[in-house]
Amino acid sequence: MRRIACAAALGLVLSGCASLGREDVGPDPSDFQEPVAYQQAWRANVGKQPRVAGYDLQPAVVGERVYVAGSDGKVRALDAASGKRLWEIELEQSPSAGPTADAQRLIIGTREGQVVGLSAEDGRVLWRSGVSSEILAAPTLQGDLVVVHSADGRVFSLRADTGERDWIYDQVPPALTLRGSSRPLILGGELVVVGLDNGKMVGLAANNGRALWSAVVSEPSGRTDLDRMADVDADPVAMASVIYAVGYQGRVVAVDALSGRPLWQRDIGSHIGLAVDRVNVYVVDGESNVWALNRRNGASVWRQQDLAALQLTAPVVVGNYLVLGDAQGYLNWLSLDDGRLLRRESIGAPVVQAPVLDGRSLYVLTDKGLRVYRTEE
Repeated sequence: MRRIACAAALGLVLSGCASLGREDVGPDPSDFQEPVAYQQAWRANVGKQPRVAGYDLQPAVVGERVYVAGSDGKVRALDAASGKRLWEIELEQSPSAGPTADAQRLIIGTREGQVVGLSAEDGRVLWRSGVSSEILAAPTLQGDLVVVHSADGRVFSLRADTGERDWIYDQVPPALTLRGSSRPLILGGELVVVGLDNGKMVGLAANNGRALWSAVVSEPSGRTDLDRMADVDADPVAMASVIYAVGYQGRVVAVDALSGRPLWQRDIGSHIGLAVDRVNVYVVDGESNVWALNRRNGASVWRQQDLAALQLTAPVVVGNYLVLGDAQGYLNWLSLDDGRLLRRESIGAPVVQAPVLDGRSLYVLTDKGLRVYRTEE
């Protein structure tokens, strides 16, 4: 019980900035009004969204549909072009992570430790499968494989068509952790990569869960449990057979996907997240500074400090921009070239999940609804 209580308490601390909602925090928006290529296309009410740290209810976009789950227990499918509601269902339990989707199904995790498979066509419940604790990271879906990382650190492999369990990867978690979990990565249907609360990242065989390699992202250090927190809560990102990850109070690392061999590391810690493009790795550190690091060697390219002290979402690369939402209700548009803050755009409500890019559309979920921005370029 000690671990659960401590994690919950720390989660409330980390989410405190969002609850304050102070609009005087951060740079004056009037100083940053350069035009950007994206304009709002539509907005929709998608139900109540949690502002407590740790939930992972990012929208999922597949083809011509966008799927959104709310803390009110409802799951909705919307037309991606117009925002028109296609269907809506109410689950018996409260969604806490997901949806993850493909053309046939949606996968959602709940606060009560259930994984639910839904029909993408009409929202019918196809199956339910229990795991060992609350789910705070969106399940990962690839083909017939669903991988779930539960809040107690276990990793479960389920069959996408039935929810039947194939294997479990278990490890002893630290006494004190952040509230949150990283999403698993599935690479080529053969390798599952998961960031853990003990500061490590593991590569597991997708067919049986056997550990193939382990890489240190954050090395626990210090005398107290608080000092030794080293969670890898930010989602690892893969590009060109390299996996990039960042740990709380730790480092940004690049490792070889096949062997877990470290390629480079930088002493920049984060629990928020990172993004990668062909040139750079972009990461938000613990003080909300935004860094661009060379993808091949980790060297600093630029650092943006104007957004320090804000509670930022993970970044997303959008065309020539790096975009981050914040708890004060703004979208922040940075130049990929030099990190300059080009535009600080008010959207009227705290941004509760990292924006999602799909083609020419950018989906931004706030605690008052979903906004979609689109470009003609």
